[in-house]
Amino acid sequence: MMPVSYRLMVEVFLTPKYSAASARVMPAASRRSRRRWPSHWERSVATFRESAIRLRELATAQDWATTYRSLFGLPRVHVTAPGFVVLPLIDSIAAINTPEPLGVLILGELTIRGVPGPVLVRERPPRRTFLVVSDGTPSPDRLTLLERNGIDIGLHRGNVILPTSFGRHTQEGRWWARAPQRDESLPFLSEVVAAITSIL
Repeated sequence: MMPVSYRLMVEVFLTPKYSAASARVMPAASRRSRRRWPSHWERSVATFRESAIRLRELATAQDWATTYRSLFGLPRVHVTAPGFVVLPLIDSIAAINTPEPLGVLILGELTIRGVPGPVLVRERPPRRTFLVVSDGTPSPDRLTLLERNGIDIGLHRGNVILPTSFGRHTQEGRWWARAPQRDESLPFLSEVVAAITSIL
């Protein structure tokens, strides 16, 4: 039987499937209406039961890659030869990397705006990675502002290593500050950049 504390952690994070494609084509009004749902904390238990996924089934890196693809809709997640689960930055998926203290403020601002999306924390060096759908390149002025504050946008054809645990301590040295949610679109790059510039 799964320990209670571990089971509750899964119940929190296995919540409503990301679709980069749906984020690119979904009308803005429709996307906003979806974000008025109750928080993932409020619907976690019911969603966990509906998904019928148990933590003990996620025993291998391949299990985690399959879960990230099928449950959360993150495209082309696969396992590398060293055994890491990675998300390729293709199909318009991009990553925004920020210093950890600033990343906390950015996630707070995105939450207020209703477009938080999945956010990873990396321990060494302390950085946050925001997963987004690329909808264009920021202006040169904004890129300069971002670079001046230690923020960079992940290069196309790069990879983001995903954790094989929903806890804070993982073998990959990174964890979810906000895990992917089922049936929730990734935010647009422009939405995250707008939120960042508003607090700089």
